[in-house]
Amino acid sequence: MLLKRGVVAALAAAVGATGCSDDAPTTCPIGDRARPLEIVAVHWPAGGAVEDLVDGGAVELVRPIQGGKVVYVGVRARNVDGCNVQLTAALRDPATQQVIALEQRPVRLVDGGDGWGRAESTFDHLANVPACPNAAAARDVDGAAWALELRLDEAGGRTATTTLVVAPRCGLVDEEAECRCECDSDYELGAACPSDPVDAGDDAIADAGVDAGVDA
Repeated sequence: MLLKRGVVAALAAAVGATGCSDDAPTTCPIGDRARPLEIVAVHWPAGGAVEDLVDGGAVELVRPIQGGKVVYVGVRARNVDGCNVQLTAALRDPATQQVIALEQRPVRLVDGGDGWGRAESTFDHLANVPACPNAAAARDVDGAAWALELRLDEAGGRTATTTLVVAPRCGLVDEEAECRCECDSDYELGAACPSDPVDAGDDAIADAGVDAGVDA
């Protein structure tokens, strides 16, 4: 997906926003707001629960309603006003420092009972980073290492950031061929995606073995 002009500047901008509805509390303090704001990167693996993301770990590419493939990432935080924060997430090429995908959204964090605020819901309060198709990527998105930058901004001006290396992967078996196709650096938007070439090759080998009277 083409990045709009000024996307890099948007990553650095601290924009105050509210994640609360009109009838929600004005502030939602989590932890001690007199202390520094702390964040930990999290992600949502398809079919599982939101979990911490480790440096060098994999993040699953998932097909959202609007199509394409995204990674669902965000933060858990403490010493924060959970009602008045904005999340910014970006994938950057560590070799060129080019941002290939970015999303910003107001989010709401709720106290998980351990002093850490967590996304109120998976889809609305985690960043849906548009990873594939991606015209800005000079290499295939899946299976490669990218820098994930996460930033949390409070409406009052406080901010916290974290950066780690992640490897997006096509993890859903029934969508793996489509995912690999859309995440290929040579993919053209709107083009039909063929079957997974690995699977097709395995089938061809099996068929050849049967025809020759060999157990495949």
